[in-house]
Amino acid sequence: MFAALGRAGFEWASTLVHLGFGQMRLGGRKAKTRQGSAVPLDDVLDEAGTRAEAEIASREMDLDDPAEVARMVGLGAVIFSQVRMRRTSDFDFDLDSAVAFKGETGPRIQYTHARIMSILRKGGVSIEDALAGCDAGLLADALERDILLAVGAVPEAARKAVANDDPSHLADSAVALADAWGAYQTAGARERPDLRVLCEDLGVRGARLGLAAATAVAIRDILAVLGVECPDRM
Repeated sequence: MFAALGRAGFEWASTLVHLGFGQMRLGGRKAKTRQGSAVPLDDVLDEAGTRAEAEIASREMDLDDPAEVARMVGLGAVIFSQVRMRRTSDFDFDLDSAVAFKGETGPRIQYTHARIMSILRKGGVSIEDALAGCDAGLLADALERDILLAVGAVPEAARKAVANDDPSHLADSAVALADAWGAYQTAGARERPDLRVLCEDLGVRGARLGLAAATAVAIRDILAVLGVECPDRM
């Protein structure tokens, strides 16, 4: 095909590259259009949105437009499940796993971003102000450093994604950010109240708000590159 385009006079044909993909299975079986086992994408997206809407309702989220957030979460779940795997790897697509708010899923990454944005709102700062007021030298705990390392690793993940024509490297980075932030926030809410972002020490509070903002920006930017929308409230 590339040669035919070249002979047809399309100069850009020489820049084309063939990218191989692994095989996607549904319920452990190969989807075959001729045998009627393939599921139309529109049906998958509609069902993902329906399940996301049910999950949002069960969590009693206070949202201005639950249907729009459900659309973003459902679509994001399907997209993230596709880019999460290495491009050449075979995988079994499972919609229940894809729309879950736990594990290495799109909804979980989106929810992490929304939780961080909620903290920034409670702290009364914008992302820009939080970043500007951050003294990273005050972030001394190992869990805080883990987040910093995860944020700092995003550019290298982007380089790998470009070099290998494989967005899963960015998806890995998003998961690492969610893991690091989740460990930190869980510790602060339970056994380590001294790690709470909105602490009494204003200097540390400002540093942690900056850390939160940097994490939110990193997650938002990664998801944007992957084609996943990122709600501010969930």
